[in-house]
Amino acid sequence: MQAARKPMRHGLRDIRVVALALFAVVGTPTHATSPERSPIPAETSALDWQVHEGGQVRALITNFGQVGSMPGSSAPYAGEPSAQWPGRSGVEYLWSGGWWVGATRQGEPHVTTGSYLREFDPGTGADDHIYETRAGAPSGSRAPSPDADDDEDGRIDEDWLDGRDNDGDSVSDEDFAAISDQMLASVFNDTDPSIVGRYPDHVPLGLLFRQHTLAWSRPDLDDFIGFDLWLWNEGAEALNEVYVGFFADCDIGQRVSSGLGEDDRARFWESTVAATLEDIQRDVEISVGTMFDADGDGGTTPGNIGFVFLGAEGGGAPAPALRLRNFRMFSGHDAYSQGGEPTNDAERYACLNGTSPASLPPPGATPRSPVLSAFDADYRILVSIGPFPALAPGESLHVAMAMVLGSTQQAMLQNAARAKILYDGVTADCDGNPNTPEECVVHWTTPLTVPVLVSEIEALRTPTGARLSWRLAEEARHTLRGLYVQRAAFESGPFLRRPWGLLEPATTTFDDSDLPPTAWYRLELEHLDGTSLVTRSVRLDGEATAAFSLDVEASEAARVRVRYVLAQSAETRLTIHDVSGRLLTTLRSSSLPAGTYSEEWNGTTNAGRRVPRGVYVVRLEAGGRVLTRKLLIPTRVAP
Repeated sequence: MQAARKPMRHGLRDIRVVALALFAVVGTPTHATSPERSPIPAETSALDWQVHEGGQVRALITNFGQVGSMPGSSAPYAGEPSAQWPGRSGVEYLWSGGWWVGATRQGEPHVTTGSYLREFDPGTGADDHIYETRAGAPSGSRAPSPDADDDEDGRIDEDWLDGRDNDGDSVSDEDFAAISDQMLASVFNDTDPSIVGRYPDHVPLGLLFRQHTLAWSRPDLDDFIGFDLWLWNEGAEALNEVYVGFFADCDIGQRVSSGLGEDDRARFWESTVAATLEDIQRDVEISVGTMFDADGDGGTTPGNIGFVFLGAEGGGAPAPALRLRNFRMFSGHDAYSQGGEPTNDAERYACLNGTSPASLPPPGATPRSPVLSAFDADYRILVSIGPFPALAPGESLHVAMAMVLGSTQQAMLQNAARAKILYDGVTADCDGNPNTPEECVVHWTTPLTVPVLVSEIEALRTPTGARLSWRLAEEARHTLRGLYVQRAAFESGPFLRRPWGLLEPATTTFDDSDLPPTAWYRLELEHLDGTSLVTRSVRLDGEATAAFSLDVEASEAARVRVRYVLAQSAETRLTIHDVSGRLLTTLRSSSLPAGTYSEEWNGTTNAGRRVPRGVYVVRLEAGGRVLTRKLLIPTRVAP
């Protein structure tokens, strides 16, 4: 019998730091200040968020059912990318969005929402955070890989990536499915007591949610983020006529201003799209709610954002046809009866199930006619699917969705169709028995899909030229002979190799000079077997970037060390904050010459109190710039 491999444990999660700009925009929100649009408070230390940067959509993901950073508000994450596309363009396509789940219980409709009301909560435990992984990660093998049963217990992917021992073997996170080039995993619920404290009228559905969000950096898959959502009924009563929806307040545009969003248009579209992914050609049925900026902001905001459901399983019935049950647009402060936003659960449920004013007709045998808003306005939209007849206690419902971007409506629809093909996946022999082949479906893959080895490619102009940087997957160092840097004057090419020749696989930066007026870069990866592939291309940013940097790390004893570099002499202030923005301590406040510096934090506040475990923010102000890093402390900082 083969000896069991030692699994990777996440009980004490690795400290990881993600670049954030949490405090760059603070103060009064630019949006209307109704109670439902107020910034989200941070009542628990487990609130967590992270920016998806695995593809061209840079979106903020939370562990409390919300998507987007609410730019211009006083939320602690308001300075983060909300849903920028393409890449680091700075053009936002979503202000805030979130899940809506509705059901009837004993004949009464109830709805739990992730935006604007935050009726989800991650809890307060040390493990209630966002976990990051990627395809090929240790303990993350999945079918059709022969190592899909990572812990060799006869089951596959039974121990979710959430810091807990889900399979009862006293080990955490030793057999989960790691999908895409960047996967963010979290668990939240609608029953936490703090939710009732915020919203006394909230009636919980008794649901536990597990969310995976997925991003790819391949050029044909990098314009969408995939969402996998599992809902478990942990209550004592059955939930009937269940609907799942996504609410989106887009406010599309390049910058946050008082008028942003006033020229948005909302659209529903449903038909068949002919699409190709790798060698797969299909006619894909698409039913999607979209938004776009009516005037394109002078060419800076030409894109369309769409929300499309890709699959559903469970809920007491076979997966329904994935046409939207409803597409609902809301504008301004109109009354609900005139198409305005719902104000209570009965109205919200009517928006989900298509019985509210201005709803779509029910889906039928043929596609429904397109719907386009009659004028430009500050629209919000809701898309929903269902009904799922019943979710009994202990039963689950799995729903997949994609947030899709494209330069035009047609390009967005093509990306949505590719997302659907990718989600539909392949059939595989999941039990390893050759006598029972192809007995399961592996979602989010194709026969030719392999993990992309290089991600987070960025080109920044420096005082002496340009610096290209990227992140290299650990497994690439064993499969690549090396890398070439290619440059072109235009996105369409032609791309030519830059000097230095073949770079070592471990290389993560390249400095270039003698630049043309515009420049595009990409990497050419040469494998040990002689084959090669190229990455997506990135445009060189237009302005020189001063070489300020900030890095945070913690030792095994959980002592925090902060290192920073000043490119020039500057008044410098280095501080630690909690997630709500409250100052905890000041590590440095003085004028410093250019150079490299290091400070250590012992985990105490200015008042000498030791901080509990949780999420904190390190903030560096120097030379008129602000850099921040998010820090997760799973245990108390050592004295």
